[in-house]
Amino acid sequence: DDTIAIFSFCLSHYNALMWAHYADHHKGICLEFEVKQTLLHEVNYIPSKSTEIQTLDDWKNKSQLPNFFEEISTKKFSHWSYEKEKRLFRPIVDCVKDNDLIFMPINEDCRLTKVYLGVRFEKSKITELFDCMKPYDVQVKKKRPAFRDFRIVERRDWKAPF
Repeated sequence: DDTIAIFSFCLSHYNALMWAHYADHHKGICLEFEVKQTLLHEVNYIPSKSTEIQTLDDWKNKSQLPNFFEEISTKKFSHWSYEKEKRLFRPIVDCVKDNDLIFMPINEDCRLTKVYLGVRFEKSKITELFDCMKPYDVQVKKKRPAFRDFRIVERRDWKAPF
């Protein structure tokens, strides 16, 4: 199977919009990874869709397929630039599958380092989360709205219950 999985990473865990859009309105979690920089591809934020390349047929040299894939997989509308996104491409056969879900394997290329709990993360789910984190040497932090700006910052007074 030559299918490729695309994994997206944001460079900041402080952005309130990211928490609202991708963490169930602050009820979810944010995972921090240490990823080999050579595996990451910059997302280019552009003001409009490119008219230069419409389809793969527009490419004269099919040997350029990897370049075509990267070209179309690293473009995003400029209104999303606050995401500060990087992407990682991985053959799907090298990924971890759980039913219909596909995950990046956690290994020396992509190491889980921290878990941030959203502002509205349910206390009743903390034990389940900690059980999942046991195999990994990670820190768990709780988030809160900042006092002076619109960032989502770490609660310094919060201690993990385990």
